[in-house]
Amino acid sequence: MYRLPKSPISIGTSVGILVYGSDSREELLESSIPEVTVDVTTRNYILMCHFFLRAQPPSGDIRPYLDGLIGFNYLWTETGIYDQSAVLFDEIASSVNMSDFAFSYGVGGGLMIRLYQRQKSAFAVLLDLGIRYLKGGKAEYLAEGDILSEDGLATYNVSYSNTDLFTAHIGVAFSF
Repeated sequence: MYRLPKSPISIGTSVGILVYGSDSREELLESSIPEVTVDVTTRNYILMCHFFLRAQPPSGDIRPYLDGLIGFNYLWTETGIYDQSAVLFDEIASSVNMSDFAFSYGVGGGLMIRLYQRQKSAFAVLLDLGIRYLKGGKAEYLAEGDILSEDGLATYNVSYSNTDLFTAHIGVAFSF
């Protein structure tokens, strides 16, 4: 975010990712090798990328703000095969099952509460509490459980709707 000089107005970018569903099951890696099993996991994601214009007091212990946003939502579903013995996700292979973009715009607001301010400096640490409503265009997507596997073939139960989102967040912001 960049604050316009001597102004309560800032411009910036916002990027967020949500997982809105997940399915997992255990499968044999190969039918001729029954001793080796893997996890097959399908996850549904939304990537939200927006430019925003923010009105906010430049100083103070409590700084309320109001945002206007414009950008897009990118929805995709990915299925991967993972090693069961790995400490973290050790992906063997994956495929994107479906993806789509949707235009998005909205409004948001919140409060930033100063937690720390370095003396005689602009550096500060702030707690950020906010909400957003994003009006999203129509997109095709898969939801949790929408991929059916039968006799070695996958069938997709595709949904088509607006991609409106209401989100709330808690975070830490740094100003300098």
